[in-house]
Amino acid sequence: MNFLNYSLAAFGSFMGLIAGIIVIFMAKEEQTEGKKYFITLQRIILFLVIIFLLYFLKLNLIIFLIVALIGAILYIERFKNKALVESYFIYPILGVIFFLSSKKDSLLLIESSLIFLYGIVSVSLLFNRKKTNTFQLIMYHSSYLISSIVLFILPLCCS
Repeated sequence: MNFLNYSLAAFGSFMGLIAGIIVIFMAKEEQTEGKKYFITLQRIILFLVIIFLLYFLKLNLIIFLIVALIGAILYIERFKNKALVESYFIYPILGVIFFLSSKKDSLLLIESSLIFLYGIVSVSLLFNRKKTNTFQLIMYHSSYLISSIVLFILPLCCS
């Protein structure tokens, strides 16, 4: 995959943040009412990102089951504590997952779509209409673009 296609796919999946902000501006009353659903949806999408990555990379079945079990335990523990997964820390990891998925086109399509949806849901939880923290949200989540593009460029520079 060439750099232009890769960077456009990374930027396209990053645009989920912008789409989430637009959705919140259009449906302001849904943000508070849908918070518990957004948290659950955020966790489901994150779980799917990891499951698809493990499946397409064809890891050993035992490793796959161990990771799925750990993910389920963490999901149950977070749900019990009603804690929100901080997307500021998840987005650089999603950048690494995006880079790992770039080896297979079908996986890249699935992962970039899930990252797009994750961005919509995360911004729906984090956006504050009173402060209009749009610029802050985009800057804090830009670590996704930085990590995914640096990982793509790094082998090109070193060879």
